[in-house]
Amino acid sequence: MPSFVPLGRYKVTYLDGRVEEVRSNFADIMRLEADLPKGDTPDGTSLAHGVWLYLGRPKGDLMAWAGDVFRIEPLSDEPEPEPDPTPPAAGDD
Repeated sequence: MPSFVPLGRYKVTYLDGRVEEVRSNFADIMRLEADLPKGDTPDGTSLAHGVWLYLGRPKGDLMAWAGDVFRIEPLSDEPEPEPDPTPPAAGDD
């Protein structure tokens, strides 16, 4: 099993500024484990490989796709809090 199994949601930012969001799925986790059976890969390699699988293997080549990636960031599954619509109270000066 890979050293880091990337479950969750991720934001992928490319060198050209494009941004894409992706969510993990168990079929691709199983593919990742089959592709990296020894489990001694660095965390970044496992993360990139997993996100590439989640995206449907763009470009058909992991290294070609990864060459265009600037950053992969985890996203929270927690909903964004609703902003408080109450106007701020004026302070006593």
